Amino acid sequence: MLSGVAPYTHLLRLFCLICSHLVLCGGVDEPLDFKLTFFVEAGKEECFFQEFAVNQNIDLEYQVLEGGQGELDINFKLITPSGQVIHHDYKQEENSYTFSVKEAGIHQFCWDNSISMFNRKTVFFEIYHENWSGESLQLTPEEEYDLKADNIADMLHQIQTHLLKIRHIQELFRASEARDRNLAERNFSRINNWSLFQITVMLFVGVCQVILVKGFLDEKSKVNNLWKSLLRLK
Repeated sequence: MLSGVAPYTHLLRLFCLICSHLVLCGGVDEPLDFKLTFFVEAGKEECFFQEFAVNQNIDLEYQVLEGGQGELDINFKLITPSGQVIHHDYKQEENSYTFSVKEAGIHQFCWDNSISMFNRKTVFFEIYHENWSGESLQLTPEEEYDLKADNIADMLHQIQTHLLKIRHIQELFRASEARDRNLAERNFSRINNWSLFQITVMLFVGVCQVILVKGFLDEKSKVNNLWKSLLRLK
């Protein structure tokens, strides 16, 4: 077990393994499209596990949505079942990676926030793989003579693929929008706090100036007496 892995992520990892097992065994005709938003604490590493078969083409997208008061960057690495790191990112805000599986088994997707000492990162990632086998569109033996059925099956498959790609792009846009909104809200808060500080300083300086000018004009005031004492010392 890796250090820094939150307890609730174990259930999510188990869910990933169950889904991948169903896909690899042919029990699921839906494409593998797994997405998750999670936290990576400062100085910690979070890893997720997914099982793949050989020659599967995998698309991975991830983005850092929020980084507290720090930078929106994180380290990432992809590890094969044999322990080989096939992809590594250092201090990236977002990235996408497509690869063909060469080694069947459970792969690790790890996000490392050791570059940050205080700020927790919010990360969104999505793993996409089209696993359509055509079993749901199999023709009965009596209908195999009809060649047009094959064309209909191909057309439905293309529509399904296009719809899934549209949904995939919409999810990425939604994640980018959330990151930009968090950044804008954080900058808005900083500007308001700094403006309030400047106004407070200006009011304090203005009050001090009024008191000094009024004291210089009043010969009985403490400010005037203090000023005369300083002149005598010179």
